[in-house]
Amino acid sequence: MKKAITILMTLALAFQVQAQKTVGVHLINYTDDETLMKLANDLEGLQKLGVNTLFLEVDYNFEFTSHPELTVKDKFITKAMAKKFTKMCKSYGMKIIPQFQCLGHQSWKENTGQLLTVYPELDLTPGAFPNNEGLYCREWDLMNPRVNEIIFPLMDEIIEAFDADGIHLGLDEVFLLGSDESPSTKGMDPAFLYGKVVREFHDYFSKKQKKQLYMWGDRLIDGGKFGYGKWEASLNGTHLAVDSIPKDIVICDWHYRTQKEYKSIDMFIKKGFKVIPCSWKDEKAAGDLIRYSYAKQHPKMLGHLYTIWGAIKPEQLLSFGSLNKGMEIIKGEKYHEVFIGQNGVSDAGNLLIKMMASNPKVEIRYTTDGTEPSALSTKYSKPFEYEKGQVIKSVPVLIGIVVGITSEAAFVVHKGIGKKVTLITNPSVDYAAEFKEKVLVNGVEFTSSYSGGEWLGFDKVDCEFEIDMEQSQTIKSVSMNFHNKVNDWIHHPLEVVVMGSTDGVNYSEVGKVTKRKTGRSIVNFKIPINSEVRYLKVLAKNQIIPEGFNGAGNKGWIFIDEVLVQ
Repeated sequence: MKKAITILMTLALAFQVQAQKTVGVHLINYTDDETLMKLANDLEGLQKLGVNTLFLEVDYNFEFTSHPELTVKDKFITKAMAKKFTKMCKSYGMKIIPQFQCLGHQSWKENTGQLLTVYPELDLTPGAFPNNEGLYCREWDLMNPRVNEIIFPLMDEIIEAFDADGIHLGLDEVFLLGSDESPSTKGMDPAFLYGKVVREFHDYFSKKQKKQLYMWGDRLIDGGKFGYGKWEASLNGTHLAVDSIPKDIVICDWHYRTQKEYKSIDMFIKKGFKVIPCSWKDEKAAGDLIRYSYAKQHPKMLGHLYTIWGAIKPEQLLSFGSLNKGMEIIKGEKYHEVFIGQNGVSDAGNLLIKMMASNPKVEIRYTTDGTEPSALSTKYSKPFEYEKGQVIKSVPVLIGIVVGITSEAAFVVHKGIGKKVTLITNPSVDYAAEFKEKVLVNGVEFTSSYSGGEWLGFDKVDCEFEIDMEQSQTIKSVSMNFHNKVNDWIHHPLEVVVMGSTDGVNYSEVGKVTKRKTGRSIVNFKIPINSEVRYLKVLAKNQIIPEGFNGAGNKGWIFIDEVLVQ
């Protein structure tokens, strides 16, 4: 009886935590009265899905009175419509957090935004990048006090019209601070500059106006440490600002590809920030992010934000896949997940399997014969040896109840498992950066998504690496998989060469395979070796994308998965 009461209390607490969470949708392209009214037609449907907050990107699409010259002509939201729409949102129990893109994103492609068009002297890189060629987006000059004198009143007007208790600052994807093209910041510390902007906004909007600030978190993440690429994290030093900005700012931590862990969430929480994880159009990635973050049941993990970014047309909002699938997970309350992976090899040379739960408070129960595990299945305690052909399934269990999804994994067994791999050409940091060469010999193959963390991506360069088999032995063959998603400029190589050596110095060719271009999504190369070697050097040659494909005439990407050594 006591156990049953404890279980009910735990589940009730979990429901209470869920009910308090922010469930938001980030919206763009609702930039005038007509489109805002169309959005109003979806409010009831959004409410039924469980959405309680709209993050509405407004920017310069507003009827400003303080600086009417900065209103985008013929495409803006009137103050009257903002107030009317806000009233409708409140009737459905929703609040609006307007967004104004600050610092970065002051241009897009060849089009420069209102501020720098009307006041070009406020450009961080004046005179550079004619026609916006050679840069991502323009940024305003944070060292010019005139910027805040103009921007603060604009944001005040937007906050007042939408009766908002907070505002989203944007502040993502900033790359030009301290660059040689910036006269006012050349040679300065990007972290100091970025922190300066954040603190100035906080002093005015939080301290003075008592408004809650939200911002994207990518520039505060150390890309080198966390294995994220240049878009998802900082590679130019702005991440050091994370320790110099106020901790009452809510960080919107966006991750759009599936990952085993989302460690930046833990980093922000540990440093004292409240966090709202954000997903995009990849339904599996959204689900993985929701489960990872909700499983923590941490008071500083505030909920979830679904970003749209043009993935669907406005009339498809209510059928957005990530939103619907994600809400099923949130409402179902089965957040916990078990990660199954290899942990090197045993002394006997057998593959070791390690399991880890998304929340250390739950225990792991598993089976190895492919049957569905339950709360009474074998309890995981330490890495164990994998036997060829096993299908491992596991579930997270809390107080005798399965509290998450079933994880499943099977591994290929070969001589290269866990051996040392040395990369001769470097892969892109945007793919598998955290695990790098280890993904090539971890026993996992045939994952369909090249962005899922099990593939290495090489951009415009050959793929070349070496495997140390630790001792000379007879190798019969080497096989490997290559992705072939041609619409994304990803092409399988036409030739793969394997060199062998007994001493790591003198190499000779021991195998080669050439293939014609094929339409298969994943292409396997199996190269007969039949040689006594210790070191294997593999060279997959990048190719010029042929006519008739996206990017024709350029070198493409090579994506390689498990390298099986038999």
